[in-house]
Amino acid sequence: MYMSNQFLEIETSALKLNSKDRARLASRLLRSLEKRGDARIEQAWTEVAIRRKKEVESGTVNRVGVDDVLENARKLVSG
Repeated sequence: MYMSNQFLEIETSALKLNSKDRARLASRLLRSLEKRGDARIEQAWTEVAIRRKKEVESGTVNRVGVDDVLENARKLVSG
């Protein structure tokens, strides 16, 4: 696997940090990945909501009321 010189330099420097600083750096790096993932997830849910709204408006799907959904869920759970 190819790693850039910049990556190797940062990795070497990071591994020289004391354990507390390495943990802090690792935490910040993980948070930065989570934020990026959250944006993708948010975008995916937005796309689903837009698609579902169009389906309801066009009549291609049937709307189900919350009371019916809860009743069906209770039946499924109770066996």
